[in-house]
Amino acid sequence: MNNSSAKEISRDEMLASFLTDEALNDVTLKGNDGVEVFANRFLLSARSPVFRAMFLGKFREASSPVVEIDFRGCVLQAVVEYIYTDRAGMTSCKKRKNEDGQVFDSQRIQSLVSLAAAASFFELSGLGESVLKKFEHIWGMYPLSSFEIFQACRMAGPSIPTAMLGKARTRVRRTPADCITKDRIHCLSPDVLEEILKDPEMQMSECQLFRILSLWAQGTLQGEDRKGIAKDLSKHIRFEKMDPQILSTTITASGLVASEQLLEAYKHQALEARTKSKPPTFSASRGIPETTTWAVQPRLSSGNPVEILVQGAGSEAVNGIFVRDGTFNGHCRYIKPGTYGEASCLFWLYRWNSGRKEFWVISIIAVGEMPGSCPREEKDFYKMEGYGSDPPSSGWEKADPKYGVEPSPNLLSRYYKK
Repeated sequence: MNNSSAKEISRDEMLASFLTDEALNDVTLKGNDGVEVFANRFLLSARSPVFRAMFLGKFREASSPVVEIDFRGCVLQAVVEYIYTDRAGMTSCKKRKNEDGQVFDSQRIQSLVSLAAAASFFELSGLGESVLKKFEHIWGMYPLSSFEIFQACRMAGPSIPTAMLGKARTRVRRTPADCITKDRIHCLSPDVLEEILKDPEMQMSECQLFRILSLWAQGTLQGEDRKGIAKDLSKHIRFEKMDPQILSTTITASGLVASEQLLEAYKHQALEARTKSKPPTFSASRGIPETTTWAVQPRLSSGNPVEILVQGAGSEAVNGIFVRDGTFNGHCRYIKPGTYGEASCLFWLYRWNSGRKEFWVISIIAVGEMPGSCPREEKDFYKMEGYGSDPPSSGWEKADPKYGVEPSPNLLSRYYKK
């Protein structure tokens, strides 16, 4: 009789042991960067139809001890980890700082995008959902990461899932234009920048799009003349939609627009002025129909509002347009870049659960944080108790008298037509 006191391991522990015990593995997956990942071909085949065809079919990989796969080693490691344990450390929503103290960086974004492509390739839908959830987390914490993520998705080519690419494009369209800096868009390739400038659904004005082009031209790209490329890409800006004063000053001084382009814009504006009874609108966003107006009720279309106009607040820094940017607590969240006390900040308009009560709140939330995570850095201006799915138009009151000043604001909503 065996008197061994060794504890029997559980099923989950047994599967996890395949990650650390090389004796249990019979195949090596070699990434395109030379990194090798040890695995068990039968476990991989049981979970992925692609691995099953590879290892149990008539392909040469069935008998080969080393199989080269066109993904980075860290991505293959995450795939194997997911197959064994239903989890992949790369998709964890916990904050993990790199050597530079950043919570995430370009390399990590590229790895996550590559993991999404791998999940699609190996037909692991659960892993794909985990990656998308991770990106939703990044978008929520760092709204201005949208350009890097979109660039990484475009670099991945057709292997990236359509849903992932669509969400990345939507996030770029909704990026708060006033927060964009050169550092946020220097990563864009000329092709991706052109795609953004040509997009008819970009929720920015022509002036804001030209500012993106101008900031990008100030960057450096080895082997490329960014200013020359920007001059060519300026053809996608609708200069006739800009105020003539801006055309004659900012645009002319940029050196990125040919005089012929400016002349055509002036001609178009002059023709419109002669044929239309109303003066032209120069500040409208490209993705918003000009007939769309601000209103309280009725709604102009189904769904939640995409922009909220906060006006009349005694704390003037709060006033302005809040743009829908994801969700918080299951409801739409709206953000507005601005300044408070001479410091740049990000205003939130969101719904907060407090015990049995729920409030809509207008606050300053530290960039990269969520409400409640850093209460010392939060500044609550106004609140309104309510359970509606949309921010209420009236009935607001001061939340914290240190920040909220009478009178309280009223809100107007804008809905994009489908």
